[in-house]
Amino acid sequence: MDLLATALIAGLLILIVITGISAIPTILFVLNPDSMRYSFDDPVAEQERISRSAELRVWITRLREMGFSMLGIKAERLPLWGRTYREAALVSRAAEAYASIVLDPADRPASLYFFTPLTNGGMVFTRNHPYGREVETEPVSVKNVPSKDFQEIMDSHEKRLRVFLDRGWRPLIGSGQQARIDATRAFYQSKYARQPGLFLISPGVQGFILSFLSLLILAIWSVMDLAGGR
Repeated sequence: MDLLATALIAGLLILIVITGISAIPTILFVLNPDSMRYSFDDPVAEQERISRSAELRVWITRLREMGFSMLGIKAERLPLWGRTYREAALVSRAAEAYASIVLDPADRPASLYFFTPLTNGGMVFTRNHPYGREVETEPVSVKNVPSKDFQEIMDSHEKRLRVFLDRGWRPLIGSGQQARIDATRAFYQSKYARQPGLFLISPGVQGFILSFLSLLILAIWSVMDLAGGR
């Protein structure tokens, strides 16, 4: 093996380690959605996070004025050393919906969504930004409503939910933290969320796969070159 090949292999190994830090937990989650870990922050940590952002407090107040009650700060952790995602989770039994304010790393509001899980794997899901795959099928309705008006987003959610209720579908909404965790787990196990391509197209995962394949090709080439030189 010449010096150039050795340097390339060393460089690829370093790149695999760097990209693997974020890619491996994501890949494990794609292979096994049950590997995602869920919990709620304790009350002290919850208040600390809420106190950091005046905007978050405003968003929570707006949802409370719409009839939602605070459940807490929900955390979703990818397996191993994977990233943790947090959101302020609320619920309204009257509206038959969960509301969640997705937080950025600085605990500021990043986006809002309303979510109603239904019997037999159905759901109605409404987010307030234009990104994300929309679906309208018999059991699932997922829609993007890019608006800052919470009531406009909720109106869309309630209108589409009413269609399902009129068909006899039953919402699965609980008042406690465990019910919210169960609903989150059901979402990730749904056919809508079980789309590996949505996670595997991320730059970190693609970089890891490309680096690994490059290393494999280079290793095979080096072995063949050594064998040919005998």
